[in-house]
Amino acid sequence: MELIPCVRVLTVMSVLAAVSGVKLAVDRKSVSSAALAGQPSDLRRRYLDGVFELSYGCKNSVRLGKKWDGGYVMCEDAKIGGDFGACQFFSYGVRGDDSLEVAIHERYGCHVEEFDPTVSDSPGSKAIRSAIHFHKEGIAGNGPMTVKGLGGVDTLLHHVAKYGRKGEAMMVKVDVEENEWDSLGAVPEEFFDTVNLFVVELHLNITRTAEEVASSFASHVKLVETLRKHFYLYHSHLANCGIANRLDEIPGVGRAPRLVELAFINKRLVTPGSAPFEKHSELDQPCNPKLRNLKREDFE
Repeated sequence: MELIPCVRVLTVMSVLAAVSGVKLAVDRKSVSSAALAGQPSDLRRRYLDGVFELSYGCKNSVRLGKKWDGGYVMCEDAKIGGDFGACQFFSYGVRGDDSLEVAIHERYGCHVEEFDPTVSDSPGSKAIRSAIHFHKEGIAGNGPMTVKGLGGVDTLLHHVAKYGRKGEAMMVKVDVEENEWDSLGAVPEEFFDTVNLFVVELHLNITRTAEEVASSFASHVKLVETLRKHFYLYHSHLANCGIANRLDEIPGVGRAPRLVELAFINKRLVTPGSAPFEKHSELDQPCNPKLRNLKREDFE
C-alpha cells in the first residue's frame, strides 16, 4: 500500500505559509536572540498538558477514514447524525484524500463541506455530489482575500455563514499545516459552543521558522486552553512521519511535538466522570508503520 505522507512537501508548505504572510525558511540562521532566549518555564508545560492530558473518556469511540494517515477518532457518546439527527461537517485540508469525509457522510448522514485551495476537487465530492461539496478555498484569520500562489481564502465564520445549514449539528476538522493558529485564533470564543465535535492537527516548526514559533508560542498555548475551555479532549495522537518525527528542541520553545492530532467533544453534550480517562490507543494507527509510535515521554 502506498503511504500518504502526513506532512506536505516543502513546495506546498511554502504556499500554505503564505496565507499568513509567512515565508518558509530553510536557513534558520536568522533566528533572533530574543526568540532564542526561551519561553517562561511553565509555558511549554502548559502546552504539553493541553495537548496530552485527556479530560473525557469516550465510551463509544470509532476511527473513521483510511488506514495509517488520514483517519481520526470520533466520539459517539452524544448525538452526531444519521439515525440521531441531521448534521454538517466542515473539513479543512483534504489533499485529494477525503476518506474521513466520505465515512462521516456514510455513517451519520452528514452534509459535508470540504475546503482546500491546493487541489481542484476530491473523490468524495465527485462520487456523492448531493451531499459532499468541495470548495477550492482555504481558511485564514481574515478574508475573503486572494493569496498569491495559493488562491482564495476566507474565515471559518464566513464559510459557516455561507454554507452552514440552520438547525444541523456541526462538526469541524482542521488540518492546514500550521495555518490553524491564525485561522482558529481569530474565531470568537462563543462560536466553539456551536460545534459538537472538533478535530484538529496542531503543527509546530513545520512551515514556520523557530523564531516565528517562539514569538507566537504564548498565543498557541492560549488557543489550546481556549479549546479546552469549551471542549473535553477525548483523544490525542502523535504523528510519526516526516518532519513530525523529529524530537530535537525547537529553539526558544524546547522539546514539543511538531504534529499532534486532537479530538474534542463539546462540554454541553457529556459528563466527564473521573480520571484517568480511557485513551483508546488501540484505535491509533501510525502514519508510518515502519517507525515506532511517539509518546508524551519523548518530549519530557
